[in-house]
Amino acid sequence: MSKFRYRLGLYGGKAARLGLKLLKRQGTYLPGVISAKLDPNYLKNIPKPNRMIAITGTNGKTTTSNLILDILSAKDP
Repeated sequence: MSKFRYRLGLYGGKAARLGLKLLKRQGTYLPGVISAKLDPNYLKNIPKPNRMIAITGTNGKTTTSNLILDILSAKDP
């Protein structure tokens, strides 16, 4: 892994996300594309969580994701 290329991809993606935010645009696709262009192995090199939850389906994914986040983030259940 080239640390330089990894960091270039990381900060390139962050800059794209900041640019989208400043332009009041939504989107999560562009930062990932930029990161992958700057470091083709970016997805192989990013730290990965030990556990992951996949939410699939046609409707209700965002609502379900937000509910799960709220439940898991609650300090006092």
